[in-house]
Formats: sequence, C-alpha cells, structure tokens
Amino acid sequence: MSIFLYGFVGVITLIGCVNIFNTISTNLILRTRELSVLRSVGMTRKGIRKMVSLEGVFYGATAAVYGSVIGLGLSYLLFKILIDLREFPWTVPWNNVLTAVLGALLITWAAGYLPLKKINGRNIVEQLRMEE
Repeated sequence: MSIFLYGFVGVITLIGCVNIFNTISTNLILRTRELSVLRSVGMTRKGIRKMVSLEGVFYGATAAVYGSVIGLGLSYLLFKILIDLREFPWTVPWNNVLTAVLGALLITWAAGYLPLKKINGRNIVEQLRMEE
C-alpha cells in the first residue's frame, strides 16, 4: 500500500514540476524581445541572469508561502477529522514544510535559469527582429 501511495505522490510531484517548468519557460520565451531590448540598452548577460534568477526565487517564495499555509491548514483539518478514530497530538511537520519550501525554490529557479541559457546564446539583432 505504501509503494502505491509513494508512487502516486511521485507522479503528482512530477506532473507539478513539469507544469512549473512549462509555464516559466513559456513566459521567458515570450519575453525574448523584452530581454533583447534590455541587453541592447546596456544590461549585461550577468544582469539578465540575475534578474531571471531573482524572478524564479520570487515565484518559488510566493508558492512556498501559499503552499505552506494551505498545507498546514489541510493537515490540521485532517487531524480534526481523524481525532475521533485515534487520539494523537498534532504537531507542525517542520521537516516536510522545509522540504517543500526548498523544493519550490529550486524548481522555480531552475525553470527560469535553464531556458535563459538558450535565449542568451542568440544574437540580439535577430531576437529584436523576431515576430511573435
């Protein structure tokens, strides 16, 4: 039973990660002209990389805050439902919350950083001429 549950959680996690990668990658690809304009007016590749990395960390931090609050609320609600079946104390699962926060930060950072490597390798003039 535990193999089935862990497999199910793993598949759901994988689907969520792919969704995050797809959303952030598409966002960066659609903003290729904007990033090219920033490069053409003097922003360095390092500056753009830093900007996109901070944007990814911001997405991750926002997701971690909302996810932690909602997850803790649902955990407590489940505890209240199951307290009638068996008595046990409710504690905040700090290890799980920390794992989720670090995972969200890492996934959103990587989702922004990896497509940026492809975009930074292109010519500025070609990116500015590109039609959407």
